[in-house]
Amino acid sequence: SANDIDSTTPAGGRPPIVQVKEFMYPPQPDLPYPTCNLTKGFEMLNTDGTTTISQHLGDYTWLAALSYETKQVTQYQLNRWFGENVVIDEDELVSTWRNKTKTSHHPVYFKLFSFPDAPGYGIVSIRGSQTTWDFLVDAQLWSAAALAQLVQAFIPVGWIWTSVLDDLVYIVNRVETNT
Repeated sequence: SANDIDSTTPAGGRPPIVQVKEFMYPPQPDLPYPTCNLTKGFEMLNTDGTTTISQHLGDYTWLAALSYETKQVTQYQLNRWFGENVVIDEDELVSTWRNKTKTSHHPVYFKLFSFPDAPGYGIVSIRGSQTTWDFLVDAQLWSAAALAQLVQAFIPVGWIWTSVLDDLVYIVNRVETNT
């Protein structure tokens, strides 16, 4: 119902991700989706050795979705999802790092999430394509690979280039780096 939807989300310049107040997905015997966990090396431990956040795949999906939000919306949503200041959006740290490394003009956008109860741990959430500029950068990145595969497919014995492809990529990368 309309009363179950949170309407207090701060303005973020785009429609917010709607969070339902009381959502329950009952477990199904033949569908273990709600219990999907990340294991084997994904544990973030508190200083006392207990796990800081759940290992549910949904938590990581939520962090990925928040990479599209503004700082005000992100921290508000983190507090609603995980609890007050359990996960912190390190927006200022990322901005300082980007200015220091002179990468603030790069079109790659990401967020760093830290855990006050687990110092030394963090999650980087990289935003995918959202703007026209993002899609132009995508086209630039993938056009070289598409062209190389197209040429390889149409030249006689194109498969012979597969063995030297790593060396060609290395040479092109060096030329691009020097220009």
